[in-house]
Formats: sequence, structure tokens, C-alpha cells
Amino acid sequence: MDMISRFSTVDVDGVPVLMSALELECVDHTIRDARPIDRALKTLIVYGGYIPCRVDRTKAMADLRAAMGKTLGLVWADLCRWAALEDVQIFEPDKGPDIPFAALLHTAEWMPGVTGSALAYFVRYPEMSVRTNILTRRGIFAVKLSHHEWYRKNEVDFTGKGVGWRSFVRECFARQACDMARLAYDLSPASELEALTE
Repeated sequence: MDMISRFSTVDVDGVPVLMSALELECVDHTIRDARPIDRALKTLIVYGGYIPCRVDRTKAMADLRAAMGKTLGLVWADLCRWAALEDVQIFEPDKGPDIPFAALLHTAEWMPGVTGSALAYFVRYPEMSVRTNILTRRGIFAVKLSHHEWYRKNEVDFTGKGVGWRSFVRECFARQACDMARLAYDLSPASELEALTE
């Protein structure tokens, strides 16, 4: 398990907050937003597990559905990189609080292409500072990227006509990515998931 994938629970003002290793490195610094320009955007299919933070699974499921069409943030190298969650396909959880999903993500052509790593996206509210957004978020999109999940824009149809992006989705990939996200924080010595999901 590489350090990019690791999650830890840290105490912030008496409140347990689940963060990725990358967020932990820079949460005490000023994190600037790096909004992508349109010509640098690509569409890709990703898989992952939605990790609830301080909400139960029922509320987390509602939050996940409500996130469609919203802006997501990813902290990387002291910048919060933006992406748009175009659509999401949710699968019934096997066990634990995490929810497996596949998503159509509209994001910058630059991406940390680390195969097999879980990246911590979250719903980005631009009226908040990045730090406040992280500390108060209700869930984390632990997203797994792999090289074969990149698609040219004209290969994925998300207009409702033709094949559609969901025909590319494999449920087994979503479940594997969700299991990997759970492993990432189960291995963390600071993990206190019970406190986060009460």
C-alpha cells in the first residue's frame, strides 16, 4: 500500500477527521484552488468507494446521489484540483459503511497517473476555504485510476444516445476499488472509523 493511498484519522479541535496522506501533508498550509481551463479537460471513467464522514450509510447514499453534477476537489501538491462529477452509478455495499461506485469524471488532462492508488476527492464548495471544506465534508470519494480507464471524449457518450458510458462500467472493478479504499484506512494506525460513522 503506497503512501498516496493511505488515510488516517486525525484530531482537529476535538473532532476526528479522516484525511488522505496528501491532505495531511498540507492541511496546515494555505491550499489554493487550481481551476482547470476548458481546453485542458478530459472525460474518464473511474471506480472507487464513497467513505462516509460522520454520517450513516443512508445519509451517505443520499449525499452520493446529490453529488452528481457538482464540483469535486482533490488536494495534490498544495493545490486543490477541480473536477466535475458528471454522473455516478452506485452499487449496493457488501459490508461496512463504504459504498462502491463507478463515475464519469470531467477533469483536467493533467492527472496524477498512479495506477492502483486511491485519490481522495470531495465535494468542493468554493465559498469555503479548502481547509474548512476538508474538515467539514460529509464524505470522501476514494477514487482509483488505472491506465485502461482513460477514454477519448468522443468514445464516451453521456448524452443519453448511443451506447452510453455505463456500458463500459464493470461492477467488479467498483467493488475491488472500494475494498482497496477500506484497506487503505484499515491499515492506518490512527484509524477510528467507528467515531466517524456514528
